[in-house]
Amino acid sequence: MLNTSLKRDRIQHTDAEETLALFGTMRFITDSEDGTQFSKELFELAQVYHVTPYDAVCLELTKRMKAKLKSHDKNLLAAARMIGAI
Repeated sequence: MLNTSLKRDRIQHTDAEETLALFGTMRFITDSEDGTQFSKELFELAQVYHVTPYDAVCLELTKRMKAKLKSHDKNLLAAARMIGAI
């Protein structure tokens, strides 16, 4: 995302550097879900809700973690609404 923002002149290089430095101060929790069942779930989400594979991952994680999805993507939000993740 930072690279795309730089390419489109939305941010300056110093902004990207500051953001990366900020990331270094945060404690991220990673997710390691994988396997055939996980792949099947992602495929089904993408097919049923007509979203990209990346968006299907966001939906699956939101659903599994019982979280509320935040996005500016209208299609993704519509799908999240259908699975009760908003």
